[in-house]
Amino acid sequence: MDSVQPYRSQPRPGVIAEGIVIAGDVLADEDLIIAGRLDGDINLPNHALTVAPEGRVTGQMFAKIITIAGRVSGAVTASDSIEVLEGAVVDGDLTAPKIGVELGAWFQGRVEMKRAEAAVRVARYRLERRGEPPSEG
Repeated sequence: MDSVQPYRSQPRPGVIAEGIVIAGDVLADEDLIIAGRLDGDINLPNHALTVAPEGRVTGQMFAKIITIAGRVSGAVTASDSIEVLEGAVVDGDLTAPKIGVELGAWFQGRVEMKRAEAAVRVARYRLERRGEPPSEG
């Protein structure tokens, strides 16, 4: 986890550490680093999400800023940016106004930058329908 410097909008992010396996959805009102395994959707509408090199995620992801260095299978939506780092493996669509995929990353899916604003509105709407309004930040 030390090899990737996560984007941080707050001084201390939450961490799902290596060796932890979560089956279920995660909704957080803080930055999050995933070094363990998560099978479920992740919603951090106003915060940063980092999947560390040893991190594994299967499910949809929605955050302000997403950095991927590990393995992700599922749709990835960010209101600001997505960065897929060298050595990362992503199988799913990427949607954000700004997207970067480094040389040496493995990616299979679609890249959508023009409709990012609409995708963010849909993700926020889904959260509100679940009775979990995203915090404003």
